[in-house]
Amino acid sequence: MTGADDAREELLTRLVEAALQARADGRPVDLAEICSEAPDLQPEVERLLAIEPELTAGRGRDDDAPSDPLVGKVLDGRYELEACIGIGAMGSVYRANDASLQRDVAVKLLQNGLFASAARRERFAREARVLAALRHPSIVGVHDHGCTEEGLHYLVMELIDGVPLAQVLQQAERIVTRGTGADLARLDAEWLQSRFGFAMQGLGYLPQSVFWCSQVASALAEAHRAGVAHRDVKPSNVMIGPGGEVLLVDWGIARRIGERAIGPAGTPGFM
Repeated sequence: MTGADDAREELLTRLVEAALQARADGRPVDLAEICSEAPDLQPEVERLLAIEPELTAGRGRDDDAPSDPLVGKVLDGRYELEACIGIGAMGSVYRANDASLQRDVAVKLLQNGLFASAARRERFAREARVLAALRHPSIVGVHDHGCTEEGLHYLVMELIDGVPLAQVLQQAERIVTRGTGADLARLDAEWLQSRFGFAMQGLGYLPQSVFWCSQVASALAEAHRAGVAHRDVKPSNVMIGPGGEVLLVDWGIARRIGERAIGPAGTPGFM
């Protein structure tokens, strides 16, 4: 890839992240405004976000708009895609059924278009290799990696029925900013359990947050011992499972020590 290609993909990544952040904050997703510095990229941003109904609701999407064409597709005769459960600038994640082993899994698909470059495909394959080499309770496990006859690259991982830490923080921030003692007292284990369905063990919000951070640090320490840097640690890449467990996800731009870096590292607001 040329320097111009790198810059263009970095900008596209930033625009998609901005749209996703607006959605997470509960703000209208105005793609014309978000893409004002690069209007020619708006169609590609729209395409990458098309499978997220919430992102298109503010733009007058019709009720009879076509559904996600990938739902129901079977990859390599084994993995049936059931529903999209997440989307990022690099790819989308689907809940799927592994027909061979009769289990639910998560399937990450590499986005087409600008993201289908050789460098992106190599980054996708690198994520599979990195995850396959790491073993830790807080690092998402990888089961399989492949490419269909149609050229659709996929990564099969363990399915996490949880919520991003970013969502927990946003909810807590809304309560804290109210500023009353009664509101602050709500930030306890009962609130975490009732609001998010976590099976908590009695820890309040602050000690629980410290515990979550310690688990992320432990996962990173294990990765560093294996010579791997995650390079995109942020709340939206930390999943909290139903038992209150932590999983560090999205190793798409991770790299081993000594490997050539592919593209920019990290999310600007967290770098």
